[in-house]
Formats: sequence, structure tokens, C-alpha cells
Amino acid sequence: MKAMTLVLAAALACAGISANAYPTGSISAQTLQESEIKSITLELLKKHVKYAESIYHDYSASIPGAGYFHSGAATEDGIRTTANYAYLYALLLTRTTDASFNGIPRATVEAHLVANLKYLVNTHKSSGSYNTTSGARWGKVWESSMWSSYAAVGGWMVWAQLDLDTQHKLNLLVSGEADFKAATLPPYKEWSDTKAEENGWDTNILSLARSMQPNHANAAKWDDMAKSYMMNTYSTLADKSDATVVDGKAVSTWVRGANLHPDLTAENHDIFHPIYQMVPINELGTSAVFYKMGNLTPPAAVEHNILNVWNKVLKKIALPEGEWMYPNGVDWMVHDYEHLPAYSFLAAYFKDPDATMLESRTLEYMRARANLQTNGSYFGNLIDIGPRRESVAAQRLADAFLYHEFFGPGSTTPSTPSSFVTAQSGVTDFSYTKVLLHRNAQKYSSFSWQSKFMGYIGPNPSSYMDEPYVLVPYQKSFVGYYNLNGVPTNASYITHTNQTAATWFTTGGVLSENAGKLTRYLSFTSLPDNNLVVYMDRVVANEAVTIVQEYGGAFDFERDAMSGAARSVYSASGTTSMPTQFTSYSGDWMNVDGKLGVVVKGGKGFNFGSKGIQAGATSSRMYGSYFTGSKAAAADEIISDKVVVAAVNQTAAQTAQLSANLLRPPVEFGWSASIVQDERNYRFLVASNFDGSGDTSIELTTNEGAPVLPVVSQVTGSKGVATLTQDLQKSVVHTLRAYASVVGAGTAQTVTGGLSNTCVLTNPGSTAVSTKVTILGSGGTFVSATTTVQPGQRVSASERNGSIVFKVL
Repeated sequence: MKAMTLVLAAALACAGISANAYPTGSISAQTLQESEIKSITLELLKKHVKYAESIYHDYSASIPGAGYFHSGAATEDGIRTTANYAYLYALLLTRTTDASFNGIPRATVEAHLVANLKYLVNTHKSSGSYNTTSGARWGKVWESSMWSSYAAVGGWMVWAQLDLDTQHKLNLLVSGEADFKAATLPPYKEWSDTKAEENGWDTNILSLARSMQPNHANAAKWDDMAKSYMMNTYSTLADKSDATVVDGKAVSTWVRGANLHPDLTAENHDIFHPIYQMVPINELGTSAVFYKMGNLTPPAAVEHNILNVWNKVLKKIALPEGEWMYPNGVDWMVHDYEHLPAYSFLAAYFKDPDATMLESRTLEYMRARANLQTNGSYFGNLIDIGPRRESVAAQRLADAFLYHEFFGPGSTTPSTPSSFVTAQSGVTDFSYTKVLLHRNAQKYSSFSWQSKFMGYIGPNPSSYMDEPYVLVPYQKSFVGYYNLNGVPTNASYITHTNQTAATWFTTGGVLSENAGKLTRYLSFTSLPDNNLVVYMDRVVANEAVTIVQEYGGAFDFERDAMSGAARSVYSASGTTSMPTQFTSYSGDWMNVDGKLGVVVKGGKGFNFGSKGIQAGATSSRMYGSYFTGSKAAAADEIISDKVVVAAVNQTAAQTAQLSANLLRPPVEFGWSASIVQDERNYRFLVASNFDGSGDTSIELTTNEGAPVLPVVSQVTGSKGVATLTQDLQKSVVHTLRAYASVVGAGTAQTVTGGLSNTCVLTNPGSTAVSTKVTILGSGGTFVSATTTVQPGQRVSASERNGSIVFKVL
């Protein structure tokens, strides 16, 4: 076979590749140089050839000179996989001069690329007369424009090495798919199943056809429809009234309808789905490359709403190691690294500093994962959909490489992991998808009321980049579920209410579970400036039921080889390694690796054990309230009344102390309340009105005395009684730093003086009252002093420089 000699010195120079540029060592917070990015990307692509060859099949007995990868069937699994490997092989043959790739001779790669292209063009509906291995031809269906694009660009890269018949059929394949797509207007759907991803991939064949066949009679139509699909990828309702001109037409003329909510979030699979939120960036980037390959300037439409989505949505859920938060869970692999080219396009095309940093992190983690494999695979036994997942990872690595080749390096002033966390800290309310987010220097947390009802917390990983993976986003985290005898296990949304501030949020609501047999009232609070979240619930049986399992307070911990597969588990029972079988633990707290501590009051006991591979990650699941057996519950019986407090980056000793300090003050029926104390000695009162009256009396006492609230408390001894007011499904959240005790007889009234570390004392009685005030100072220590308050007198108390200052008002 004639050698493929399209690798020119100019191409190698453009790639910026040196023979020994592949860095080794642990993952750091430093952003990679352009030459390192290209080198690592190519090295990962080269290594993967060994895996690709393991699934290659000769098909020349049925189609002269043909071969395919994986199954070759006329489906996404078959054709997408084999088309992706055409793209991979073509890129390696045109961007390197290597004599072999991970032990596979270059000549073999050349031969199998040509055979693969012969298989693809001879089995397509527009260009072939042969059937695939599944007995049918492929093409002109829902996703085939994507498969066609990668098959065709692979062939275009090595065009001179193809025979005239294959060239002719490849042109027919491209024009046939482009005409098929150009005959259909871009779809749109805002709820449940966005069409953003589909429109994004449909831009590819239209852009490629325009570049590959500029003299075709339909080239202008392909170009116009490519722009139309681009404008209808990240489309919103607001676009329908936008008069801004893009590529010769008003935005309102281009856009047919919304694929994003007004807050720019997207839904797919009935959840807020980061993967479907992200992937159009890569698809639009691929179309920009296809225009450049035809020596054309990418249209302005390729940029439509990308930066808005990036800045207002994706940055809010991007973690400093490059992964996403998954506040609504995930139903694909959690670590597939297929978002890498989205970062690459944002970095290379838009020069975004955050994307530049995140691209480096993601690429290094992907390399670390691939280096664990010996067969050229990227994922080993974690794979969710087999060879197709491997091929898509290779395809997207190749996309990332081309973004740098065509658009250059990323930002010259990239962010750092810590600066990125600082910039994205705060609370975000994605109201259309019913998701609340909170980030600070210590944690990221969220709660979702959208389809999958779950709380989520994770430690900010920027301080341990070598061990970033702690929790798998389990879609029942915190909330858990019940199994009832003879009743389906399900849950449906009834109502919820959010309360948000700059540095904290609380949300409360109601779920109907187990075919309406149970009602769950719950609240979830992410506290300010610390590492804590508080979950409280009350579950009521609506009729007589038999409980056979309770799986409450649930958390999935990764047992990933990249993050320390053998984790340490601490509890009141002592220290053990993470169990491989479900095991019960005594006490009301557990801690894993010092990364997450969990305290449960009012639960049925801890249980922890292996769950195998969940969402493409090896995990073990902890239940903070676990029961199995048979337990009858009567109508209106309360079967759960618990609080779950989780704290990240906390030692076992700190978790034990968190448990010792956790208080559950008595409140009236329909309410639930907890007082938690963080590592600074700040206490927080969270009181939730699940289904009670608008007011509740609450009785409060601590070792330092009765907490001083923003509402008046009647203090006798070290006990305070106050009335809290709140609407249904809302919570009262107070920071507690001041405390008061009456020394001897009498009663004092207390209220904060506007700040949590101040106190105003009032004596409503007829005799003097001796009152001790304790205030938590800025240094984290308590300061105390005693004063006498005369009848009818008001006295303020505040902490200054380690002393209590009293002032008669």
C-alpha cells in the first residue's frame, strides 16, 4: 500500500510536538504549557490504538477491502464507534511520523483506516449497496449526521490516499447526510429533553459538507442551515425577541424556540444534566474546526450563547479538578472526561482563563486514569457502554487537539484552582430546574427537587489535587428511601420553598413516597462560612404499612484507585478499612478518610458496605439510618424524625465532637429543630416548619447558657424559651454567638443587638437580676462576664478585645 505521507513539517510545527514532551509525576495545580497539552493529548491517542486494534474485524470476505471496529452494526453502538476510530487513525497518521503506536505498526493503522472507510461508505444509504453486519445499511436517521461527520473528516484528512471509488462514495455520504439534515428545521424543547445537544451535532455535517464540497449546488443551503442549527443549539425564549444581527439575520429570525430555560439551564433525562448542558460547546467547536479546514472563517453563529452558558451555568458547577458537580445526579459515567474538549474550545477559541486551567486538570486526570490500564483502554472495568465509550473519549481527545491546532493556546493568565473556587463561591438558585447550589472555600453543596430528590456535599478538592474523588453523586443522597411490603418504591414532588442569601441557603418541602403511602417533610440547609450542611426530615405513614427496609442518610463513597481505593472508616466502634460487605456500626457518627464526617440523630443506625460500580465509579454506600426486617406502622405514625449533619474535611475526632455538640431542642408538633456547632465554636440554630402552625415555642440551653436570638427569649437559669415564627416549608436559621444565664432567682429577657455577637438584656421583673453573658470572640474562644440588671432596665453587652463591655441603654 502506498504510504500515507500527508504529515508535513508545517503540520508538526503547528502541533508543537517534541519527542520527549510527555510530562510525568503527580498532578499539580500548575496549568500545562501549550506544547504539553498537545503532547499529552497525542500520547493518549497513540496509546489507545492498542485497544482499538483489539476490536478491529476484517470484513473483506463480504465487502472487498473492508473492515470495521466493534460490532459494525447499523446502530449508534456500531457505526459511531467505527466512525470515531476512522477519525482517530486519520489524525494520528496526519499529525505524527511515528513508526508504530503502542506496539501497532503504522502500516497496520494505515491499512485498517482505509478498510474502515471502505466499510462505512459501502454500507451507507446514500453511497453504498452493501449491508452492515446487522443486515441493514446505515444513515439518514436521528444521530447519523454525527457519525457521518467523524467518518467523513477522517477520510478527508487522508483524501489523497483513498482510491477514486472511496472518494466518490465519501462525497455521496456527506452530501446525502447534509441534504437529509438541511431538509429539516432545527427542533426545540425546553423541558425534560433539550434538543441543544442534537442541534449541536447536526451543525457538524452541514459545516463539513460546506467545506468539503464548496462547489456543490447545495453548498449555500448547507451553510445557511449550519448557522440555523447553531443559533438553535443554546437557544432561549429571549432570543425570540432579540433584534441583534448575526450572520446577516436577526437572532429572532434565526431562532425557532427555546432549548434552554431563561436561567440558561438545560434538562435532559428529566434532570438538570451537566453533560447535556456542556456537550454542545464541543459540537459547535467541531463545526468551527470544519469551517477552518475549508479555509473559511467560522460564522458568528457558532458562538451563540456559549459564553453565557459557560459563565452563568457551567462555571457554577465546575470543580477545580475539572469535574462537574452533579446536583441532580448523573446516569452516565461520572469520570468519562468527555467534557475535556469543551474546556479546550473555551480555552483556545475564547481564551478563557478558567477553562484554560480546567483543561489542564482534566487532561492530567484522564492521563492518570489511562495509565492505570495496560491494554490501551481509557477506563478499564469502569466502562458503562463498552467500546463506544472508549471511542467517544478518543474522538473528543482528537477534537481537543484540533482546537489548539486551529485556534492556538489558551489564556496567558490562567486561573488557579483556589482563585477559581473563590470567584465561584456563593449561592446559586437554578429555579427552573429546582436546584440550589452553594460553594465556599471548604465545600460544595446542593439540593435538588427536580425528578431525583437529593442533597449533595463534597470537599473543595483544590487542596488535595492528587486525591480529588470522594463521593459519587448518588441520586438519593441524604434523603434515601423506604421499601414497604407490597408497595412500589417511588417518590413524587409536592412542593418546596427556598430561602437564599449570599453565603447560605435553606430549602424545605414535601414528597409523596411509596405510591402515596408515606409523606416526607424535609429541609436541607447549607450553612455560611463553614464545612457543614444540615438535613432534617419527618416521615409519616398515611395508612397502615409494613416497612421492610429503610435506607436513610445515604452517601456513596468512591473506592477509586486514583483517590485511594483503601479508605479508612472511623466510628464509635473504632477504626477499620472500608468494608466490602455491608456492616453495621455502633454510635451516631462516622468519618471516612477525614474527607467527610456524618452525624445522625434519631436514625436507625449506621450501615456501610460495597455497592460495586455505580455511574462508572467503584463505590461503597453508607446509610446513616438503616433497617431491614419487618416493622408495622399505623396510620399517622411518624416513622422518621431525624437530623443528618455532614461536614467535609473533618477529622474523626472533630466528627465525634460534632456529634457530642449536636442538640435537638424541643419544638411544637409539625416543627423540627437542631443546633450544630462548627470548628470555630459558632453555633447555628435551624428550625423548620414542616406542617405545623406558623409559630412554635422553642426551649434552648447550652453549656454556655441560653442562646441569644434575634427574637426575645425568656431566660431562667441557663434555659431560654422563645417563640419562632415561620411559614410552611420554610426554616428559621440563626447564627448563635451570644449566651445568657440568670444567676440565682429571677428572669431576664434577651435579644441580639443587631449582630449575633451582641446581646441586649431586659429585666421585666420587680427585683434586680444577676445575669451572666458569654460571647464567642473573633478568636474562637468564649468570653464571660456578669452584670446586675435593675428592674425595668435595658443593658447591652458586646465583646471587645477579649472582654465583655456592658452599657445601660
